[in-house]
Amino acid sequence: MNYGALFRSALVALLRSKMRSVLTVLGITIGIAAVICVVAIGKAGQARVQQQLNNLGDNFFWIEAGGRAVNGVRTGTHDTKTLVMAHAIAIKNQISLIKSVSPNVDDPYQQRQEAGMQTARLHEVVRQKDPELKEAVEQLARGDVRGAIANLDQQGRVHEIVVCEERLGAIAREYVREPQRTLIISADNEPDAS
Repeated sequence: MNYGALFRSALVALLRSKMRSVLTVLGITIGIAAVICVVAIGKAGQARVQQQLNNLGDNFFWIEAGGRAVNGVRTGTHDTKTLVMAHAIAIKNQISLIKSVSPNVDDPYQQRQEAGMQTARLHEVVRQKDPELKEAVEQLARGDVRGAIANLDQQGRVHEIVVCEERLGAIAREYVREPQRTLIISADNEPDAS
């Protein structure tokens, strides 16, 4: 095979249709630049989320009145309708590991209920179709957290990442991939002194 002849033939074909050659090169360049930009934006977003998680620290707690529905799982029994500043002070005074507390007021739903809005409560898990997962959800709804976690662990649904950097990286990747389904639980917001 004569490479010189092939090169000359290709050069002649490029020179005959200059506009098509220029547009082809331009299209390839734009395509490569677009891919580089998309990858860079994704990496930057992941790095920003990981930095925000690092700023929270390994030990952050969030306490809410009553219960919360997380991915269809109702946590708590909804007995306590309101948390007041006295609760925060009592938590800080009675638990020696808690260094600071900060109240947060953002419950317009509760205010609407107190103003007379009609509400309804489901007493059966209807959203979860997987029988094993539904059993764990029902355990959580009854307040049997230890049993539910043990059940989920037996099902292979609990994953512990011991190394802090790896854990934060995994959380950041999951959050970037699917933020509305990522649940983050941590102890408090003081950085580890070690």
